[in-house]
Amino acid sequence: GGGIQPDIVIDVSREDEAKLQAQAELIYAKGQEAHSPIPETEKVQDVALERAKEILKVRPIILGQK
Repeated sequence: GGGIQPDIVIDVSREDEAKLQAQAELIYAKGQEAHSPIPETEKVQDVALERAKEILKVRPIILGQK
């Protein structure tokens, strides 16, 4: 198919994707202020988001910027 091909691919299982979607729907329920009714111990970690944060932190180093 078409579309944008990512430079970095982060594998996330379908199960985790479904859990993250359900989690987001609870946190960002329409008509309500964003809050998380999910206990920290039960939250699904968004590995793609965490990896993206890591990449953004080291990007200036990789590009030779200060």
